[in-house]
Order: sequence, then C-alpha cells, then structure tokens
Amino acid sequence: MAYRPSLLCCQVEGKGALASTSDHYFVYWKVNDSVLGVTNLVDRVYEQVLDKRARKVFMKNCGDQLLDIKWLATFKNKSLKVCKFEDDKAEIGYLNQRLTIKRAAIEPKIVIADIIVKLLADRDELEETVEGKRIQVSDPVTRWIRRAATLTQDPMNKNRRIRLVPKPSSSNGSPNKKAKIEEPEEGLDEVPVKHEIDS
Repeated sequence: MAYRPSLLCCQVEGKGALASTSDHYFVYWKVNDSVLGVTNLVDRVYEQVLDKRARKVFMKNCGDQLLDIKWLATFKNKSLKVCKFEDDKAEIGYLNQRLTIKRAAIEPKIVIADIIVKLLADRDELEETVEGKRIQVSDPVTRWIRRAATLTQDPMNKNRRIRLVPKPSSSNGSPNKKAKIEEPEEGLDEVPVKHEIDS
C-alpha cells in the first residue's frame, strides 16, 4: 500500500482584500479525519469535515478516479486561495468555487504545532532532494574525470594541448622528456587535468 501522509498543508495567498494584508494563511487537510482547515498560525483555526462527495463538488465535479490525485495536487501546487477570514468563518476558493468553513472550537496551539512540524519536515525533505541532485549533477571530481577521459581518448579533439617540458635527468645522465596533456581552463571551477606520459 502506498504511503499516505496524515496531514497535508501549504501556505496559500489571500484573495481580494486579503491580498494586501501582511497575514499568512495555511490550508491543511487531515487525511484520516477528512477535515479541511485553514489557520493564520496565530490565533484562528477553521475546520470543516469534507466527505468524498463534497470534495468532488468543490473540485468542479471531478471523477472518482482522479479525485485523490487532483486533491493532492491542489496542495502541492498551492491552488487554493483564502477569500475570507472573518471572526466566525473563513472562505476557501478553488478557481470559481467557494467553500465556507466555520471557526473551530479547538485549541489553536494543537493544530499550529502539527502544521509547523509538517512544514519543517517538508523543508528538510526538499533540502535533501536539492542537495542530492546538486551533488549528483555538479560533483566537480566526477566532472573533471569525465572531461579528462574525453580529451585523452579522442585524438581529434582540438581542445587538448600537448606540451613537452623538461624532466629531471635519468640515471645515465641523458635528459628525458614528458608530455603533459592539458585541457583549457573554462571557468573558476574548472581545474586543469594533467596526464603525464614518460617518453
């Protein structure tokens, strides 16, 4: 069975008059309880139980097979908006659909703590993903090795330079030569790769 998180949440924008305020709004979905909520992470929490039928209507009559995928995408893409945020109720919008949610008689700190933990976990996961991609794609050691192999294996490569430089004399007193194959410097992060071949 695929993993299903117990809480989905995202920061969303205010719409209309709320767009010009400095308040922050977070919409969340309690998967196990089928509860949709919105909070300002300060002192207000609004929640509404939303069954499958109500979600389908809110998602513009979405089909059963696509409902969960589309519902998850609204949080991933931050497609929801907060249209109203009054003392007794809030209104969430999706495209031209509107959903009114009443203020919940629960301790805001409980919900706020869960959301903060979830947001921190999402941030850490994102940082690990970005860091992993950065190392995989831009690892300088791997890049230098790959570029050096290309330069030395392709005799027609015009970018490589072969230069003879003196080498300390051998045991019989005759000077030796060694060839250095250098690739041109193309940036601050590019270090010349040199391969020495004794004559």
